[in-house]
Amino acid sequence: MLLKIDEFEKLAKSRGYRNGYKLSRELGCGKSTYNLLKQGCRIGSDIVTELYNRFGDEVVFKVIDFEEDTLNGFTSKHTKIGNKLY
Repeated sequence: MLLKIDEFEKLAKSRGYRNGYKLSRELGCGKSTYNLLKQGCRIGSDIVTELYNRFGDEVVFKVIDFEEDTLNGFTSKHTKIGNKLY
């Protein structure tokens, strides 16, 4: 899975964050991790799960490139209670 940086930056600004880095900090990423994501490194499922739990499936679909996987495939690998993944 890859983070679509431009879409993530738009999400951050639309939610009141100064930039994508500030939102990434809220999600548990450090500065080095965010810089690696900006360079095209893969994003961890824990951060994707946190994005899903905070913003929902529509937002995750917009900001994450699931490559060969799908959003349904990703959510099926977790326990879902209500609208939260565990």
